[in-house]
Amino acid sequence: MVPAIFGPWSADLLERVNPQPGERVLDVACGTGIVARQAVSMVGATGRVVGFDMNAGMLNKARSLDASIEWKEGDALSMHFPDQGFDLVVCHQGLQLFPDRAKAVREMHRVLTPNGRLGIAVWCSIEGSPGYLALPRALERKVDASAARLMDEPFCLSDGREIRALLEDGGFREINVSRVSHMARFASPEEFTRAIVVGSIMRRTGTRFSDETIRLMIDDVTVELQSYVSDDGLTLPMEAHLATARK
Repeated sequence: MVPAIFGPWSADLLERVNPQPGERVLDVACGTGIVARQAVSMVGATGRVVGFDMNAGMLNKARSLDASIEWKEGDALSMHFPDQGFDLVVCHQGLQLFPDRAKAVREMHRVLTPNGRLGIAVWCSIEGSPGYLALPRALERKVDASAARLMDEPFCLSDGREIRALLEDGGFREINVSRVSHMARFASPEEFTRAIVVGSIMRRTGTRFSDETIRLMIDDVTVELQSYVSDDGLTLPMEAHLATARK
């Protein structure tokens, strides 16, 4: 998932917020730490990077990839960091998953220094990501309509105006929200389907699908995404909003 989807987006987000040598960076909902790991070289030996997530398993994986980074477990709605402790806060594909997004934004604002910077990435509507769009269709055909709705959450903050309003209400200024497209790359439709169904939906929601059901979904998605398959594998466009702001 990281090299196939998240790598290009994290690099783009960091380029926009431009971490500087010596700065203190907080990566909220860091997952396995792709943004934090990329930020380390940008802040250098005099800087500090902290990865923060509530999922202990994700943090264990992050530590195995780079033990030099501070990996902290906790809730984004009540972060155990002092006021004004960071120069930069980033949140890559996490804000839409929080149960209280407004409170999470206020927490990010609280831990930033005056004039500190914020970088946010959230997916646009699922229609802008045809690979993901094929999955709820397959789930509805092969399981039922309620299973198809398991794909709603990652795309639930798709309106750029809503993102801007969240940041404004949270006290941020100089807000810029851009709609950006990058390509996701997988070896095949099967690899893509297994990555999302098993690695994302089942892990995130606790839902379990039988091997037979997963195979039926793979067959369905393979047919629907055939126009995106070439000798190089499966290449899919994806759209996200990248938002930057200052405290």
